[in-house]
Amino acid sequence: MKGLLSSWMSRGAAAAVVAVGMVAAPAVQAGTPASWSTGTLETSDEDVLWTSPTAVELGFPSYTYDYEITTLSVYADLTGTGLAFTWLSAINLGLVDSGDLVGGGTLAGLPGDIINQSFDAGSGGLSVVADVLIFVDENGYGQAELTNIQFGNAIQAVRFGADINMIPIPEPGTLGLLAVGGALAMLRRRPAQVCA
Repeated sequence: MKGLLSSWMSRGAAAAVVAVGMVAAPAVQAGTPASWSTGTLETSDEDVLWTSPTAVELGFPSYTYDYEITTLSVYADLTGTGLAFTWLSAINLGLVDSGDLVGGGTLAGLPGDIINQSFDAGSGGLSVVADVLIFVDENGYGQAELTNIQFGNAIQAVRFGADINMIPIPEPGTLGLLAVGGALAMLRRRPAQVCA
């Protein structure tokens, strides 16, 4: 009887550890992701500022992100081509390469920059110069800033839009400890003794 009780207690303890692990696991997994869209930001040459409506979950040591520039076009006058002041894709005009419109990486805590670059493309009347900064602030909100905007004389406005995804990542040690604890609890389980 003592052997059966001992075996039952070990199985019960292992089941309790597994149950606690199943309940606690969501708390140590990746945090709630945040997905933001800037919509279409349009400017004639004034600075544009955007703040996300929601924040990414705080308190994680790192965050992975990916982004896609969904809109990048200019309102240009191409007199002589039959296209007098129309919206044109910056890719079709050769102002940007399509490969530059997507990216991703990891931020080691917040705040952190996703894109921080000066954009200087085109020449003559079809030139665009701007500073582009997309970042996550210390409170977890996404921010986009288009500043120091200058156009050649054939461009009157620019449209810009981006989609950004953020995923909080917990410390690797937290997940590892939970896995080791569960494995040890399962090893502790003893097989039932056979009575002769």
